[in-house]
Amino acid sequence: MNPLLEKLLDFGRLIVPQPVFDALQPYYHQGLAYLAAIWYGFPTRNMTVIGVTGTNGKSTVVFMLDKILSAAGYKTASLSTIQFKIGELEWPNNLK
Repeated sequence: MNPLLEKLLDFGRLIVPQPVFDALQPYYHQGLAYLAAIWYGFPTRNMTVIGVTGTNGKSTVVFMLDKILSAAGYKTASLSTIQFKIGELEWPNNLK
């Protein structure tokens, strides 16, 4: 992390009491998400999101859906416990 950012966060922890921080944190996250949506032009308004849930086979279903939709000419991105993919760029999920 950026050293200046770490110092700012440490300072913030000193001046904001923990109960106040805990109470305001959800509003902070919601506001930050909204500001990011404004900054990037509300990108989710122009995309379809498909969520895959269940016990077994989620990564397989995500992989197959990605291949089918890509073959049909759609721009795709996917994430699973195995890999991340945006367009043609793929990399392993090392966060699992």
